[in-house]
Amino acid sequence: MLAPEREKERSPASVITGTPIHNASQVVVPPYYPDQRNYSEAIDPATLGAYHTVEQVYFYNNLAQAPRPYTAVDLRLADVASTYLVNFATSGDPNAPVTTTAAGNVLPQWPAFAGAGARLMLLGDVIAPASEPQQAALDLFDKVIADKIGRPLAFQ
Repeated sequence: MLAPEREKERSPASVITGTPIHNASQVVVPPYYPDQRNYSEAIDPATLGAYHTVEQVYFYNNLAQAPRPYTAVDLRLADVASTYLVNFATSGDPNAPVTTTAAGNVLPQWPAFAGAGARLMLLGDVIAPASEPQQAALDLFDKVIADKIGRPLAFQ
């Protein structure tokens, strides 16, 4: 369900199986304790942003397992994201069968991927469909790769 947008939209699995793809971009930055450091002790983790795997505590709704100074935004995101995950696991669609979470949050409709320029789901302070926030950078990356291999990319 969550994967780099460019990889998922290009996946032949969705073409072969007909299974809709639901892309997301997590934009919430988790809270940190003032004295917390990353594994190397060299970098203030608050500068890392929404790093890879940070979505797990939200999608599994287990914020209590990694106690930090979470806010109401974090609690709402964990409630909504975990409901999307359970829906997706049970039906293949993050939007159904449950449309209101256990905490009473209404699930915003998560659009299925519909090709280039399609909307994805932003997961952060606001949970809503939106355009890819890094589209220009992704397009540049595709151009660099196509130039490097000397031909258009297969999915373009």
